[in-house]
Amino acid sequence: METVRKGEYLALVCAGNMLPYAMPAWERLNKDGKRITLVSVSDWSDLHTDDLAMLAEYEQLVTLEDHNVKCGLGAAIAAAMFEAGYMTRFAKIGVTAYSSSGTPDDLYRMLGIDAEGVVRKISAILQDARVLK
Repeated sequence: METVRKGEYLALVCAGNMLPYAMPAWERLNKDGKRITLVSVSDWSDLHTDDLAMLAEYEQLVTLEDHNVKCGLGAAIAAAMFEAGYMTRFAKIGVTAYSSSGTPDDLYRMLGIDAEGVVRKISAILQDARVLK
């Protein structure tokens, strides 16, 4: 895992190929005063304990991927963290249904995993977290 941008409270963890969509979302959230951490994972088949410990320091994790949320990056990180004894709030942004055909940009927009969709979802999570505190 590579920490691409450092922030507080929430870590957005993306599959490496989603970084071009996560960066503009991070920039927009940062501009709006929402200082989140951005982490890129190039290979989640071998998650390291020190990386999981780093993620556990955040009150909220959000994973972003273009895979099905039931069996992709988010599921792998959640399982590894649970097995290692780490607990944190967790949300997954990714494919939840089969989609139409089209360009990646069009499909990502339709699935809500483009930069604007990520901004909306993370903003809602942060808003809910403020209500809980």
